[in-house]
Amino acid sequence: MTTTTNIVDLPPNPRFSQKTTQKNNISMQTNEVSPHQEISQHIQELTTKLPPRDIPREQSHLVQDESIKPNYIPKPREYQENYIQQEEKRRSFEQPHTSEDTQILKIYEEIEVPFFATILFFIFQMQFINKFIKKNFAYLYLTDNTLTLVGLVLKSGLFGLAFFALRRLINYLTEWNRKINKVFNSK
Repeated sequence: MTTTTNIVDLPPNPRFSQKTTQKNNISMQTNEVSPHQEISQHIQELTTKLPPRDIPREQSHLVQDESIKPNYIPKPREYQENYIQQEEKRRSFEQPHTSEDTQILKIYEEIEVPFFATILFFIFQMQFINKFIKKNFAYLYLTDNTLTLVGLVLKSGLFGLAFFALRRLINYLTEWNRKINKVFNSK
């Protein structure tokens, strides 16, 4: 006597439908297929081909395309064609256009030094500079509040140092401005 029951003898489960059991019976009846063959069959059934509406019918664009030739050299773009003329234009803008422009630049360069010297002299004659020197360097003044010879030399030295520093600062800023303009003009 066997204590086991055959699967076929079991009552049907209401959760499963008859269709699933039929499918299971069919799959059991067919020969066993390897997973690789199963995948390839599935792919063939799905037909991964393009629908006919998506298949290009006209192929003349492939024949007319010059870029598929073996020794194809692309045509230069518009900005590449006239690069010499464009460079000449850019250089002409950098250089003064007329003799009037060069004269204005010369006048500016000639006036620049006396202009800064005048402004610095005015600043060094202001009352707050004299008070600052008297407060911090009292030994440079006489009893009648005039500068001694050493005080005049010190004030002149400070004037020269300020003039030199201002000129260096202006030259540095001018060169910096030229470099920035070159970077932006080259783009």
